[in-house]
Amino acid sequence: MIRPSELAMACRSAGLDVLQTRGLQFNPLNNRYWLNDDTSVNYMFATRRPLQK
Repeated sequence: MIRPSELAMACRSAGLDVLQTRGLQFNPLNNRYWLNDDTSVNYMFATRRPLQK
């Protein structure tokens, strides 16, 4: 399993800016997903390539 800190380091090493990290939770009873602050299991990153000067 890749920890969020490891993925953030890999993104930065690739020259990307990490904008936001959010956890993703799923409820199988009603088949719904939602974002939260818990990144212990499922998570997503928002990154971008810095603007060229």
